[in-house]
Amino acid sequence: MKLRKIATLIFVIFHLVTIFSQGFWSTFDKYMDVYHDEQFSIPYLNWTRPTQIVPMYYTLTGTDTGYGFYGIKASTHKYLQVTYLNDQGEVIDKDRTHGFETRNGLARFEGYASHLANYIADTDYLQKEAVTDTAFVRLVEFRNNYAEKSFKWVGFNKAQKLKECASYNVELYSIVPNDIWSDNKTNEKPRINVVHKYDFPVLEESK
Repeated sequence: MKLRKIATLIFVIFHLVTIFSQGFWSTFDKYMDVYHDEQFSIPYLNWTRPTQIVPMYYTLTGTDTGYGFYGIKASTHKYLQVTYLNDQGEVIDKDRTHGFETRNGLARFEGYASHLANYIADTDYLQKEAVTDTAFVRLVEFRNNYAEKSFKWVGFNKAQKLKECASYNVELYSIVPNDIWSDNKTNEKPRINVVHKYDFPVLEESK
């Protein structure tokens, strides 16, 4: 019984320290990235930075269900928009609803937009790791291909049906609220930014 209690105590301490260290580095790294465009560093504490194992640990323990209380221009809404172009590069149609006619259906699809944004962000994080292992490189390539094909199929079917469509682009938009900690208390509208964009041609033989 004593051994079990000691093991439980060690796990709880490890769990809490891991969460604290993740929250600490996530907050300060994001602050430095947004306001100073550089990486935050504290000598003798950099060893506590999250590793590749931490995200998996959070997934397995169910502690990755929150957005994180950073309070710095955190995006809370994302959506996908497709723009269809003719062979002259002129816009012939735009689509943000993607065939969904109910509010619930569209909201669920916007959840998929958030999933893609997080998926690409995680992939970018992996690409920054200086790992040359073949399996790791293939994993990153797979994730990049998955993201590109996901964007492609969002507008593929409609592009085939539009006779004049020669190409289309799929954009992932993010609505970013104003900085709530800023002294500039105005009624400015939230900014709408393009987070990711892919361009795809429409092959004539596929129509």
